[in-house]
Amino acid sequence: MDTVVSGKACSAVLFENDDWFVVDKPTGISTHGAFPGDVALQEWMELHWDKKTYVCSRLDKGTSGVLVFAKNSQASARAQRIHEEYAALKEYVFLSNRSHPKISAIQSWTSEESLDGLACKTEFRLIKSLNGMCLYSAKIERGRMHQIRRHAAAAGIPVLGDLEYGGAQGAQGTRLFLHCWKTQWPEIDSILESPIPESFLLTNAEQRAVCVALERRGKLLESVCNAYRCVHRGELELDCAIDRYGDFLCVWDYESNLQEDAVLQFVKSKCEFICRALHLNGWVVKRAVRNPHSNRLVSSQHVFGKTPPAFFEVFEHGIFYRVSLTESQHVGLFLDQRDNRRLLWKIVQGWRVANLFAYTCSFSVAAAAAQAEVVFSVDAAKKYLDVGVTNFEINSLSQSRRGKFITEDVRSWLARQERKIEREGAQALFDAIVCDPPTFSSTAAKGEFSVANEWGELARMCSRILQRTGCAFFSTNHRAGERADYEGLLKKFFEKVERRSQPLDFPVLPGEPEHVKLFLCSMPILLS
Repeated sequence: MDTVVSGKACSAVLFENDDWFVVDKPTGISTHGAFPGDVALQEWMELHWDKKTYVCSRLDKGTSGVLVFAKNSQASARAQRIHEEYAALKEYVFLSNRSHPKISAIQSWTSEESLDGLACKTEFRLIKSLNGMCLYSAKIERGRMHQIRRHAAAAGIPVLGDLEYGGAQGAQGTRLFLHCWKTQWPEIDSILESPIPESFLLTNAEQRAVCVALERRGKLLESVCNAYRCVHRGELELDCAIDRYGDFLCVWDYESNLQEDAVLQFVKSKCEFICRALHLNGWVVKRAVRNPHSNRLVSSQHVFGKTPPAFFEVFEHGIFYRVSLTESQHVGLFLDQRDNRRLLWKIVQGWRVANLFAYTCSFSVAAAAAQAEVVFSVDAAKKYLDVGVTNFEINSLSQSRRGKFITEDVRSWLARQERKIEREGAQALFDAIVCDPPTFSSTAAKGEFSVANEWGELARMCSRILQRTGCAFFSTNHRAGERADYEGLLKKFFEKVERRSQPLDFPVLPGEPEHVKLFLCSMPILLS
C-alpha cells in the first residue's frame, strides 16, 4: 500500500515507522543540499512533505533507488553503528555497454581491490544482455566512495553514463545507469526494494531518453501536484520542453529554424510515450517566438489526441489554479516557482504580502491560503489579474478579503508605497515581497521594460518597503543574464542574499544555462 504523504498516496515512500523513513530516490537529485538554499532530496522532503530527517547514508546524485533516512537523532546514531559493523547489505543494478572479458566462462565474480587504501568487496553478477547492453547486479556491504563505479570500471564494464570512470555517454538525456534496488536494514524486518527503472530495460534509444527524463522527476512530484515539467530543454535532441498540466501535455518548441512538420513528427512519439506512461489524454504543441519585443509568445499551436477544455484546473498542495493550453498565449501557472510558492506558504501566516508582476496570482493564492493578513497582487495586465481573482474564488478565498488586486505598473506602485511609508512609517511596511518580473514587456504608462536594466532599481525599491525581519523572493528567467550580476545588485540592498537551487523538474544540464535564477533576500540595508 502506498504511504500517505501530505494527504496523498505516494509510492516514492518505501517504508516508514517511528525511527526510519525510506525513499525511492530519483536520479538527478543529491541526497542533501550542498549550500544554503540548495533543495536536494532531504530539503525537498522537509519543504513539500514536512518530513524532518537525518541522513544515514548517501546515493550519488545520478544514482537512484532505496535510500534510508533516520527520523530522530537516536536512530541516526544507531545508523552510524550499523554502517561501522557492516550490518547493512545493499544490492545495485547497473547498465554497461560492455561485457566482462570472461563472461562466457563466468556469470559472477568478486572484486576485492582496495580503494583509497581501504578494504572493500563488490560481488558482481550478470543478469542479462539487452540488445548490446549488459545488465549487472552488484552487492556491497559498507560502500567506499564510488565503490561500484570504480570496481566496474576496473573490471572493464564501466557504468553507462559514468563519464568520470570511462562509461559511455549514451543517448541524449542520459543518466548514470546505477540503481540501488535492494537494501537489508537490520532494524527493518522486510527487504526494502525499488523496482529496476524502466529506462534500464528499454532498447529503443529515443524512448529511453524520454523515460530517463520522467525518472528524474520520479514519483516525488506526483505526490504534491499534477502540473510539472516532464522534459526540460536539453534533455532531448530537439530544443523543446514538455509540461504536464492535469491530463494534458503542453510542448514548447524553441527550434524556430526547423520546419514545423519536422518538429511535430519529432515530438509525436515522445508525447505518445509520456501519455501512455502517465495515462494522459493528449497534447498541445506551441511554437515559441524568439523576438523578446514581440507582443506574441506563440507563433502557432497544434492539438493532438483529445482536445483539452478551454479552461481547466490543476492542483498543487491542495490549491487549485486555472490554466488554459489553447485560449491564451500563456498557460496560467509558472511551474518553476513551485518550491518558492511552498516556502512562502510556510512562513506568511499573519503577514502583509506584496506579489509584484503577479500574473495570475499563484503566489497570492498560496499566501492567502496560508492565512496571510493581506496580499497585494500588482500587475499591469488586468486580464491576468482577473484570472487571479478566479483563482481566489475556486479556492474559496474571496470571502476572506485578504486579496487586493491592483492593475498598475509595478514601478509606479512601488514608488507610491515608498511615499506612503515616508508618511505613515513602519506600519505600512511589508513582511514578504515576491518579485518575479518578465524578461521583457511594455506598459502604456512606463513604456518598455527590460529586467536587465530594471533589476537594480526594483531591488532598491523593494528593500525600502520591506520589514527588517521580512523576506523578499526575487527571480528571473533571463537566460542570457549572469547569475552573479543579478546577485551582486541584490547585495547592494540586502545584507543576506541566499541563492535557491533549480526545482527538481528543471535540472541544470551540461552545456545548458540555468532556466531561472532564484534568490531569497532578507535584512534590507537602510540607505539614506
